[in-house]
Amino acid sequence: MRRINVWAYHSDFGTLCRNAKLDSGSGLQYPQGNTKGQAGWHVAVRFTSLDDLARKFSSDMPMPSQYCGRWFRDCDSIRRGEIIRLAIMAHGNQGGMVHLNGQKAPGINAALVSSNNKALSQIGLMTSQAGSTIILMGCLAGQGVPGTRLLVELSRVWPGRQVVGFSTVGYRHPGQMKRKGESCELPGMRDTDASAYLFANPRRFDHLWSDFKAMPWASETSSHAKVVLNGSVKHYPVEERRKTSSTAGSSPLGRRFAH
Repeated sequence: MRRINVWAYHSDFGTLCRNAKLDSGSGLQYPQGNTKGQAGWHVAVRFTSLDDLARKFSSDMPMPSQYCGRWFRDCDSIRRGEIIRLAIMAHGNQGGMVHLNGQKAPGINAALVSSNNKALSQIGLMTSQAGSTIILMGCLAGQGVPGTRLLVELSRVWPGRQVVGFSTVGYRHPGQMKRKGESCELPGMRDTDASAYLFANPRRFDHLWSDFKAMPWASETSSHAKVVLNGSVKHYPVEERRKTSSTAGSSPLGRRFAH
């Protein structure tokens, strides 16, 4: 069985390259990346709502031709259980909220997971039941007690899978991440130290874009990642381990912030 890494992204974020592989020759391995994007992804899938993503995962979803070395014909469709790592990029917010139906639609929190169980279950079935990871690639949805509750509820829908959320603002730089010669961007989200939108400074983040120590590519091993498996927190963000509180704040949603 193939081991496939999928980056699913809401249409709020524009257009990502379907062939999501970082350009050959980089020699980088996930979770590393360069200024163009993060290594280790195979295909990007665009969705407009949670139900839309579930429908796409339930129907034929061919892999890009580059995945199997073809020139003109797509590879075989993704089969159930073949996804080892799934990122779902959607805007998020404090209070354990993720906007899987778009930034203008009501978000989903822990209390609303059960009412979206069918779509979430269909998505989870495409991932391996043991050893796979599902990452909410967005801002703040994993922060604090509300974030823990959201991830715990999702882990009950996705048993055996690591479920990951972040306690800080995530950041993308569409201009830097555009693939040369194409009108699309590569996948990836940077892990920042901004505990609320109030502290998110795009100019500072742009200045740090080449500093992968100060602003690494986000993953389940990031400092600000929270990892839940089968209802139990396996990894807390650094600030929660230190029992420090985050300061609340808000800001307008935008494509650069992966909230």
